[in-house]
Amino acid sequence: MKTTIKYISIFVLLMTGLMLQAQTDRIQYTTLEYEDQRIDALSIDIQPGRKDVQDAFDDWMKDRYDVKMKGGGLFGDKNMETSEAATIPTISSDNISILTKTEEFNGYTRMTLFASRGLNNFVDRENFTAFSGLETLFDSFLSDYLPNYYEERVAEAEEALSDLQEDYDDVEKDIRKNEEDIEKLQSENVELRNELEELRRKLNDAQDTLRKRRSARQEIARKVAGNRS
Repeated sequence: MKTTIKYISIFVLLMTGLMLQAQTDRIQYTTLEYEDQRIDALSIDIQPGRKDVQDAFDDWMKDRYDVKMKGGGLFGDKNMETSEAATIPTISSDNISILTKTEEFNGYTRMTLFASRGLNNFVDRENFTAFSGLETLFDSFLSDYLPNYYEERVAEAEEALSDLQEDYDDVEKDIRKNEEDIEKLQSENVELRNELEELRRKLNDAQDTLRKRRSARQEIARKVAGNRS
């Protein structure tokens, strides 16, 4: 069974690699409506849940650029987050804010990324250097996040498989023990049936002996009574 687990793990890892390639290769140019403007953006559909993706990007931005992402507040759009203004060398030497929109879409999470210099001055595709830098940032995040995500999913699947295998082995062991017990009991029953048959024979003999002795006793009693009369 260990071999089976190994083959399943290899298969899952291979499938993970294919899924990673398919997802990271499908960063698309798109536009979205934001603050009454049509904004150039980058978008991708990935498997992890919306909140997981959002939290992962928050952590990644903090670790990579020491930049904090902020949500829309209590009554704001939970799908939208904006970073504090900071210098991100891959995009611009000026302060810039990264904006993300993560939403559930057809069973996937659609993550959309765009950037602003402030005062509704958004980075667009005409600014090739800055927009390419934004794409590099997006790709770097996905390349860091997705392998770890799928590695965790593989580990969970392997653990679940291992637990099921243990349960399977335990039940199989119980069945073997029960079968051994049944075989032992059947063997004991054969011996007990033989013993029962022997006891039945002895019981019949004992009953015959008792009848004969009662008959003899009655005969003696009759003769004694006749002699006295």
